[in-house]
Amino acid sequence: MISVFKFVHKNKKGMSMKILKTAAVAMCIALPFQAFAESAKDDAVTETTVVATVNGKPIYYGDVVMLHDSHPQLSRLPLKDLFNPLLDNVIDTTLAYNAAVKEKLNADPKVEKRLELMKHQILAASYLEKTVNDNMTKEKLQKLYEQYVRDNPPQEGMTASHILVKTEAEAQEIIKKLNDGEDFGTLAGEYSIDKSAPDGSLGLFTRELMVPEFSDAAFAMKEGEISTKPVKTQYGYHIIKAGKRQMIEPPTYEEVESELIQSYRSSASADALKKLRADAKIKKNPLPDEK
Repeated sequence: MISVFKFVHKNKKGMSMKILKTAAVAMCIALPFQAFAESAKDDAVTETTVVATVNGKPIYYGDVVMLHDSHPQLSRLPLKDLFNPLLDNVIDTTLAYNAAVKEKLNADPKVEKRLELMKHQILAASYLEKTVNDNMTKEKLQKLYEQYVRDNPPQEGMTASHILVKTEAEAQEIIKKLNDGEDFGTLAGEYSIDKSAPDGSLGLFTRELMVPEFSDAAFAMKEGEISTKPVKTQYGYHIIKAGKRQMIEPPTYEEVESELIQSYRSSASADALKKLRADAKIKKNPLPDEK
């Protein structure tokens, strides 16, 4: 609901999952192999299972797994949900690779230099991954979660509906219709320019999720109350209908475990690099035009 929400709440998992899946499809063209993707749940599937062939040469299930696991965001999603586009990506990469070798691009000095750089990057990433994984424990993740809970205490939340229009005159006319007994949801569907909420419903939110003018007005209202004056924000004029209040508790450990792991990996990687720098002798030379 971009017309009111300042940002999408970090616990709106459905939306974040959809964004990640869309990114995966954009990265890899999704089409066939639906039958295999379904059978991938079978215990008989191993890393050496041939999932496709390109000009007679096999592509293995393990190739798709490696691609999936190499992307931090995609690896958080079930492989079965991304299998088709990832497999197509492996196929396309194989075709392009074979074409490059046929044209002897692998012998091009510039390409060789890029390959060497990529080798360095892969080895560096592998070292950091191993260092982080060797030291990551459930106890450390639990401590991160406890800190997260301390930093995110329970907050007061509420539900509400709104009708958003461009001018104060329009808002005043709608308030008159409401006072005459017309239905709020029907009027929202007819007049509101916030098309993400066709019946006006904004769901459950905290004060911080809304722009200040909207929050101040909404949280000052009682359940069932409808604003008697339009509320002006940067998006237009709102007529608000207040809903129920409730305390919003922090998510459980299980709900944020993947985020905790990502946070730990990021922090631990930075610490590992900091230690490597501390143990090394590093000298930066200025570029000639910087002297």
